[in-house]
Amino acid sequence: MKVRWPALFTERQISKEFTRLVSKDLSKSFFEGLDGHLSKLIPLFRSKHYEDIPEMTSILESLDKDVSQFILKQSFSPQNDN
Repeated sequence: MKVRWPALFTERQISKEFTRLVSKDLSKSFFEGLDGHLSKLIPLFRSKHYEDIPEMTSILESLDKDVSQFILKQSFSPQNDN
């Protein structure tokens, strides 16, 4: 298989092949698509199924902190003083 499709075995090669085929950046397309599903993914990750996983709890707490800081910055930015 590697002989027939040598460009499909490293992240860099896959990204280059994707860009060649569809003229789009793979990482950007992937993360933009993922952002579209974020509103459904976050509640899933917060579900009881994941609450006992320390790594998941840590990531969600970090996300909450980042979002809180972003909201705070936005509410006190000079652009919002209309």
